[in-house]
Amino acid sequence: MPIALGLALDEADPALWLEQALEAEAYGCESIWLGPGAGDDSFAVLARLAASTARMRIGTLAHALALRHPLVSAREIAALDRDSGGRVEIGLADAGDAALAEAITVCKKLWSDPSVEHRGACFAFDEIALEPRPAQKPWPRIHLGGESDAALNRAARMGDGWLAIGHTPASIVARLAFLRARRVDAETIDGRFQVSARAEPHDRAELEQWRAAGVDRLILSLTTLRRLR
Repeated sequence: MPIALGLALDEADPALWLEQALEAEAYGCESIWLGPGAGDDSFAVLARLAASTARMRIGTLAHALALRHPLVSAREIAALDRDSGGRVEIGLADAGDAALAEAITVCKKLWSDPSVEHRGACFAFDEIALEPRPAQKPWPRIHLGGESDAALNRAARMGDGWLAIGHTPASIVARLAFLRARRVDAETIDGRFQVSARAEPHDRAELEQWRAAGVDRLILSLTTLRRLR
């Protein structure tokens, strides 16, 4: 299977995001990814992009999940996933703290359990049943970033994907071997996990190198996407 291509909107002028998303979809791009520049409006921006595109998946590159109560994020993500027809991907910033791990756990329970009551170190709430649920089961994929051993351990234990930054096809191989070993230890080898890399390949031949290294998706700038067309 050829490697999937995603478009990063993190460096683009927000006024051009819709135009660039439509161009990427016309190129056959598989997904669009919003960087941290959208701030607290990221889910509203993704909703507008989803409404104007037909099939591309829509995701965040570095959502700060632990900075808000997980009830708020869980509701917004679930609503966006249903409204987009099950196209949401959630990439999380590498916070590396207890609040992030707790927020991920809470969101997963809210999306999949009939009702949830939570009393944790960082968050607490009485019993609640979240409605509407996400369209995707058991939940939209959660992609964790970070390059350290600790970050890869978190991705292996709690994530549905890893977002890699700053690698080449050669340099990512060792990190992917470490990640797979941690996933074996955590018993999370389930066919659901995806590896995405933020990169700017020079030509289409390099795409095959990334695929052979074990990467499922490359997230590119529009300039690179146009060059590879």
